[in-house]
Amino acid sequence: MIIWCDHKNLSYFRAARRLTPRQSRWNLFLSQFDISITHKPGKDIPGADSLSRRPDYGTEPDEERTLLPNTLFIGRIDVDLHNRIKESQATDQLANTILRAKTLNIPSPFKFSLDDWTTDSDLLLFRKRIYIPDNKDLKQQILHLFHDLPSFGHPGIFKTTSFIRQHYWWPGLTIFVKNFINGCAACQQMKINTHPTTPPLTPIPADPSALPFQSVSIDFITDLPLSNSFDSLMVIVDHDSSKGIVLCPCNKTIDALGTALLYHQNVYRRFGLPKRIISDRGPQFASHVFQTLCSRLSIKSKLSTAYHPQTDGQTERANQEIEAYLRIYCGTAPNTWAESIPDLEFSHNLQTHSVTKTSPFNIILGYNPIPIPPAIEPTNLPSLSERLRLLSTI
Repeated sequence: MIIWCDHKNLSYFRAARRLTPRQSRWNLFLSQFDISITHKPGKDIPGADSLSRRPDYGTEPDEERTLLPNTLFIGRIDVDLHNRIKESQATDQLANTILRAKTLNIPSPFKFSLDDWTTDSDLLLFRKRIYIPDNKDLKQQILHLFHDLPSFGHPGIFKTTSFIRQHYWWPGLTIFVKNFINGCAACQQMKINTHPTTPPLTPIPADPSALPFQSVSIDFITDLPLSNSFDSLMVIVDHDSSKGIVLCPCNKTIDALGTALLYHQNVYRRFGLPKRIISDRGPQFASHVFQTLCSRLSIKSKLSTAYHPQTDGQTERANQEIEAYLRIYCGTAPNTWAESIPDLEFSHNLQTHSVTKTSPFNIILGYNPIPIPPAIEPTNLPSLSERLRLLSTI
């Protein structure tokens, strides 16, 4: 059988050449037939073209369809926020006064120096941070980005202020953040009261010279709604160094060997063996198998007193934040909590810790990953001296 086709490239289809897996499957299927593909220009076979152009074949008018909407893509810069800040600065009295003083080279009318003010991408910056004019809606939009999104996880006043100060500045920033968070319904409803009348949780003293995840505390959050066949969460906290966490979905029936396997798959491959493991007296840790394993690997197993969570207040505090995050973002769909674990772990390790005064990411990686697109493209890299100064204060 001879097949005439106006696509000349099909005439080479059966020639010896490297084919893709899909082309190989088509070649294997067509090998069942005795056919020969011969090229013929389209003008010489009008009959075939006329069949594909019959008007009754088109039952519906052609419509443009967007196969990949813009919501699937994340840009490097939040253009809408950039333009809104630019428009607000154009009508702001303080911004116009600063720009006029810099243009005319006259003394600053305010207590800070004009050298603190610069411009970048048509935006006014104060000490390399974007100046936000006195626009309540604009400030609330920035608070929403750094507080409500799953990438940040509804942090408190101190951590939210630390996030915003990395990129933005305006007079009265701390007070504005405090009032915003005090009025956040999700925080007031879901978070734990950290100032109860009962005695506070007391953390175990940390080794100031410890490396990341050399001293860890492990605990389980159990009896969660079934999600992706998981009903519990294994929480691993870097106790002495970075205060970071690693979260591993699991089941309540996990035993000592399963606990060791989860640790090997999620923590050991990144940080190696720990020197000390702090835990409660659960069967996973108090079993002869787990204790023998720790003894063979020269790992000190520290078991807390029964029914006394104050032994390790740091881990219990991390559990409170994890449970608050899950209540906020999975309260309406509790069976999806396992899908939120990556965002939960990322948001916790991105937040500035009140003890180290920096984030776990910054201690372990040396920088903070970018959670959302900034308003301007970052260009300045931290110098070596600045990095050493930061490490010396940890």
